[in-house]
Amino acid sequence: MIEAATQPWMFETMVCSSLEDASGALDEHEFAVVFCEERCGEGTYRDLLSLARARKVPVVLMISDPSREAAVQEAMTLGTFGVITDPCSRKDVQWMVIRATQGKSHSRLRFNSRGGPVRK
Repeated sequence: MIEAATQPWMFETMVCSSLEDASGALDEHEFAVVFCEERCGEGTYRDLLSLARARKVPVVLMISDPSREAAVQEAMTLGTFGVITDPCSRKDVQWMVIRATQGKSHSRLRFNSRGGPVRK
């Protein structure tokens, strides 16, 4: 979905299947935004978040159950740029990319179950 959502803007996308791959990619390339599932191979989004934070790359967490409010709050407290439901919609992905690339990383975002942004 992420590739399809960003394709009209001609963004290059990269898919990593492990934290090791993601770390290498973050070392070798510049990214506007990183989308991450809760579990990342041998770790969690928390591990990737620390790698991305060092490189000042906003991380969007894709969470399977947005009704788990404690998990969403924890992600936001840890510095996640945004939280969206996985599977995500094209609109969710595009909105996060727009926000991240416009330098509005001070506003952390999450999406409600109806797909609308909720400011935190």
